[in-house]
Amino acid sequence: MPTIITHAAVPLCLGLGLGTRVIPPRLLLTGIALSMLPDADVLAFKFGIAYGNIFGHRGFTHSLLFAFVDS
Repeated sequence: MPTIITHAAVPLCLGLGLGTRVIPPRLLLTGIALSMLPDADVLAFKFGIAYGNIFGHRGFTHSLLFAFVDS
């Protein structure tokens, strides 16, 4: 099962594989951060938002709409 850490594996592997001439370090770090962002929804638990809520884990932040807004 993917975790917030393993989400970064794809941009990290692409960056390391293609090198800094193709993917600059700043773009690589941005890709890593944006790939981890949807799992920041676990912070909702601290605010009392239930898992099954639209803003709970794997809710809105895991939607296509959020992906387009985030980009």
